[in-house]
Amino acid sequence: MKIHHLLSVFLGGLFAGLLAEADQPNVVLFFLDDMGYGDSRVYNPKSTIEMPHLETLAANGMVFTDGHSTTAVCAPSRYSVLTGNYPWRGRSTLGTWGFNEPPQILDGQQTLGNLMQDAGYQTAIFGKLHLGGLYPRKGSTNDWIVGTDTQTSHGREMEWKKIDFSQRFRMGPLDWGFDYSYVLPSGIQHEPYAFFENDKLVDNPGRLVLWPQGASGKDTWFSHEGFGSPDWKTSDAGPKLTGKAVAFIERSGDQPFFIHYCSQSLHEPWYPPQEFRGKKIRGQTVSWQTDMLLEFDQTLGAVMDALDRQGQLSNTLFIITSDNGGWPFPDTVNKGHNPNEGLRGRKGDAWEAGHRVPFVVAWGGGEHPDLPIVKGGRSSQLVGIQDLYATLAELLGVPVRDGPALDSISFPA
Repeated sequence: MKIHHLLSVFLGGLFAGLLAEADQPNVVLFFLDDMGYGDSRVYNPKSTIEMPHLETLAANGMVFTDGHSTTAVCAPSRYSVLTGNYPWRGRSTLGTWGFNEPPQILDGQQTLGNLMQDAGYQTAIFGKLHLGGLYPRKGSTNDWIVGTDTQTSHGREMEWKKIDFSQRFRMGPLDWGFDYSYVLPSGIQHEPYAFFENDKLVDNPGRLVLWPQGASGKDTWFSHEGFGSPDWKTSDAGPKLTGKAVAFIERSGDQPFFIHYCSQSLHEPWYPPQEFRGKKIRGQTVSWQTDMLLEFDQTLGAVMDALDRQGQLSNTLFIITSDNGGWPFPDTVNKGHNPNEGLRGRKGDAWEAGHRVPFVVAWGGGEHPDLPIVKGGRSSQLVGIQDLYATLAELLGVPVRDGPALDSISFPA
C-alpha cells in the first residue's frame, strides 16, 4: 500500500524533505516505565549507563528536549498515549490501576491501534497495560467481576477465584484495534502475575496460586500480595516480552505493522535478568534499578536485529519515550546516578522531573530514502505523548475519525 501524501515537517522539524510516494513504514513505539530524562547519555552526558542501541538511534535521528507525559504517574499516561486524550477524558481522572476495574478507555473512544488498522497496518501490543478490563464471572458470559485499585482480590474474599480465566477478558487490546497482544495487565508490580495472550490467560487457570508479598528465590519479588502463575519469575518478564515481539516481526510478511511495546523497565521490583542475549545484565551498573536500562537496550537491539533480518530496519520508524519521569531511588542516587539529572522533583511530582521525559524519533537503519530525518537533530519544540496520535495520522495520511484524539496536535510546518 502506498502513501500519496505530501509531508513537510514532522513534530516541529523532524522530517527535512517531502514525501511524494513511498511504501508505508513500520512504526515501533517503545513506551518505557519510569525512565527519567537523565537516565541515558542522550540527555545526560554524566550518565554512566551505556545504552548503545538507543544512543545510535538518537545520533541518527531527532532528540526532543522538551517532551512531556500527560501526568507524572503511569496509568493515566498510558491512556493518553493510546487515545490522544488527556486523562480526564477517560473513566477516571487519576487513571485506572486495578486489572479488573471498569476500563479507562470508554466505549467509542478510538486508539492508536484503530488508527493504524485504518491505515492498513497489522497491529500488536506488548507489556504493561494498567487500563482495567472486564473479566467474566464463572458460569456467565455477560457478567463481570469488578474490583477497584484499593481492594485487592485477596482482601475481597479471593475474588480472583470467581473469574473464568478460560475466557478472554473484554475491553482489552483486541477491542482497541490490536490484532495481537501479549501483555501484563498490571505490569510486574501487581497481580495478576501472569501473561495474557490475545486477552486470554496463557497459563492453565487451575494452576493459579496466591503469592505472598516479598521475595521468592533470587529472581522474583512480589511488591504486593496477589495471584499469578506458579512459575512466575520477575526477571523473565522482559526477555519473554521481547521474544514475543521478535516472533511477531518474523511472521509479519509484507504487510506493514505497528508495535506498541510497553516495557516493564525500569519499574520496581528491580529484578533484571542475570543475562540477556548473551550479555551480562544484573550487577553491571550502579544498581539493579539501572541494570534494567541495559535490559531495555537489549530489547531494542533484539527488535532491530529482527527487523534487519527481515530487510525492514530502514523502513521502520522508532519512537522511544516514557510514561513519566524517573524515580531517584536512594541506593541508585547515592552511587552517583540521578535519573532526573538537572531537573527538580521525581516521578509523581508536578515539578518538571515528574513529567519531562525522553523523546527520541529515528529510522532504524539511520535513514529513509523518502522521509529523511535531520540526523543528530535536537529540537526544543514542546511535544507531548498525546500528540503521537495526530502526528502519525498526519504522517500516514489517515483521517482521524470523529471524536478521538481531542487533545492531540500534529506539528506540520
